[in-house]
Amino acid sequence: LNKKGNCSISTFTYTGNGSYGPEAPTVISFPQQPVAYIIFGRGILIGRGGDDLAGRVVSISGGSSVGAVVTSWSGSTLRIADHKADHQFNQDQTIYRVIAFYAQ
Repeated sequence: LNKKGNCSISTFTYTGNGSYGPEAPTVISFPQQPVAYIIFGRGILIGRGGDDLAGRVVSISGGSSVGAVVTSWSGSTLRIADHKADHQFNQDQTIYRVIAFYAQ
């Protein structure tokens, strides 16, 4: 069944603090769990709400890193953990822009 106009979109920003790793995940709270989300910073992170992996492309020192990032969800709260702050989308003083898509 094809539906039209069946989603809402929100945007917001957060500023990274430089922490990273499983003990210091990036925590992002959404108003509800999104169907999908995109995070823009020094790269792009794309994922689906509730999935335990997201895809990332990060620009690093003139090159790029492509791979998966471990994520976890608790309701509408996303946690991202990785071995580098920029891979975890939490580089110090970097402003990240989030676009979230919600089912209606």
